[in-house]
Amino acid sequence: MTSNLIHLIGVSWGFIISMLFICLIVILNFWIKFQSNKIDSKSKSVRDNLIKNGEKVVVMYDELEIKTRSWNQEIEVGSGTNSRNEYVDVNNNHIYLKKLHRGHCFEQEIIIDMDPQILRMKLALKNELYLYFNPNNSDDYFLDIEFLFE
Repeated sequence: MTSNLIHLIGVSWGFIISMLFICLIVILNFWIKFQSNKIDSKSKSVRDNLIKNGEKVVVMYDELEIKTRSWNQEIEVGSGTNSRNEYVDVNNNHIYLKKLHRGHCFEQEIIIDMDPQILRMKLALKNELYLYFNPNNSDDYFLDIEFLFE
């Protein structure tokens, strides 16, 4: 009875399955965005709490070790007859921190994709960075480098 009704309306099974598939993709997309935002807000609240209640340690620019790997990567742009190859600069900067403070050793490696000269300039202009840590749990810490992305 239902299939007769669908055929009377003129809708095929392929169309119905396609619409269900599209709805499933849209629902999954919203769910993934929701979960991502939830994780971002939780990490921001943890970071803000650590800034507010944690202990602050000054880290000078010259205490950081920066290693840079840069290369040109060939990528294909466009499709079909309009495709062409272009070169893109890839910058892989590793910032290493090893800081001893009141018997606690803090080690961190941060990887940043940024032009190496701009990265070094921003770090040198800032000169003083701050490492925040939980005095009750010295494994809970982070180096505040948010200024690099402003």
